[in-house]
Parts: sequence; C-alpha cells; structure tokens
Amino acid sequence: KLPALTSLVMSNNCLRTLEVGKNDDMNSGWLDGFKALETLDLSSNKLTDLGDLPRCLIEHSPCLRNLFLQNNELPIIPPALGVLRSLTSFDVRGNPQRGIRMGVLDRSCPEILAYLRSRMDEADLRSMEAKMGEVASANSSTAGSAGAAEADGSGKVQQLKEAIEDITIQLNNVHLTEAKKYAMKKSLALHKANLIKEERRLRMQAGG
Repeated sequence: KLPALTSLVMSNNCLRTLEVGKNDDMNSGWLDGFKALETLDLSSNKLTDLGDLPRCLIEHSPCLRNLFLQNNELPIIPPALGVLRSLTSFDVRGNPQRGIRMGVLDRSCPEILAYLRSRMDEADLRSMEAKMGEVASANSSTAGSAGAAEADGSGKVQQLKEAIEDITIQLNNVHLTEAKKYAMKKSLALHKANLIKEERRLRMQAGG
C-alpha cells in the first residue's frame, strides 16, 4: 500500500487483468490503499477485466482526477466508473466494447460519467455514491460545528448542482420516451427549486 502516492503510470506494460487472484503463485489484481492518488494511467495494455478497480477507486481514492484506460481489450466499460465525479480527465476509447457509442466516448468527461451513471441500477448508484460521500467526509478535515454546518450546506449545493447537470445531460438522449422525459423534467424543476432554497439559506446563514 502506498497511501502518499499521487501518480501511477502503468501504460504499455502488457497487463491483462486486474481481477484479484494468483499468477505464478503470486497475488495479483488491483487492491485498495491509494488514498492520495490523483492520476492513474493504465492505457495501452491488454486489459480484459478491471476486477475491483471501480469499487476500490470509489471507496479509497477520493482525490482521483485523471483516469486513462484507452487502448486496451475491455469488452465492457463498467458503469460504476461514472460514480467517480472527481474526475476531470477520463479516456476509455480504443477498447473493443460495443455497449457505448464512439460519439458518447468523444464527449466531455462530465458527460461520459453522467452517461455511465444513467446505465446503473438506481439502488446501486445511491449505494455507491453514499459510500463515496462517506470517504470524502472521512478525508476532509473537521472544523467547528459552524464550519461543519457550512461545509454540509456547501456539499448539499454541490450535490444538487451535479444532479441538475446529470438530468440536463440525460434529457438530450433522443431515445427517451415522452413519459420518461416528463418525469425527468419534473425532477429537474424540483432540484432547481431545492438549489435556490439551499443557496438562499446559506446566504442568510452567512449574513447572520
């Protein structure tokens, strides 16, 4: 385990799998422990399986900003990678997967992540995002009760903004049924109203 490591580049190493197991009597696979990791480059290998990588990154690497998985042999792109909202750079192009159109993979990082989240079961998504929220809270420094309350409010505002962004992106999906669009528009309006209320509450709190 390397808790202080911020960058790990393992491109062009002929890696085939990150699934936990044994290879030549040695333990193999991706394990947790990279708490400070900001950049992970696994591009241009021969990976066919990411194993526990998505779960480990969600649960143990809250600082991750850059994830490069392009030019491998991945038959699927795990939708759980979409939970990694901290990412600013994300590339999975050049894999033989057929589940995601190239037009989607050429979009911006937030749009790709939102698309992946839209393919997840709602209960699984809530569970993973809750876990990631716990990790972020555990890694943030604790302040006084007032500071904690303010951070709490700021976190809620950020969550609402991300939810609004997600729904807005998903509404551009031409394959949505009219009923689904209607439900999503109602949800979007509700999130926007809650955002206005929360921002007003924080302004009043700061002024008081």
